[in-house]
Amino acid sequence: MSEAAGADRAEEQRADAPARPDRTLRLVALVLAGFALVGLVYNLVATMRTLDRYPGARFWEVLLATSGDDPLSTAWFTAIVWTPAILTALAAALLLLSLLPALRSRGAARR
Repeated sequence: MSEAAGADRAEEQRADAPARPDRTLRLVALVLAGFALVGLVYNLVATMRTLDRYPGARFWEVLLATSGDDPLSTAWFTAIVWTPAILTALAAALLLLSLLPALRSRGAARR
């Protein structure tokens, strides 16, 4: 009898407790942010190397350049420039999505 009552109390506590953020979404967001950081660092290093070779080049034009000599290099430059921005936005959206259940439960608790 006491075990059943203890199990019922534990279930009630879980139901009353605020929802925890989804760890899987947070982990995926962290991984995407890591890839975005690696892509950004790679682009910055490549930009600095280019500026060393061509001192008259402008930093922002080199950093955001997406056109290459052939279609393959153009695709590569486009990926290097836009991947960090896209992955950062996606990571932020996933992080926000993982926090929504906790925010909803806090809002409901205040009412």
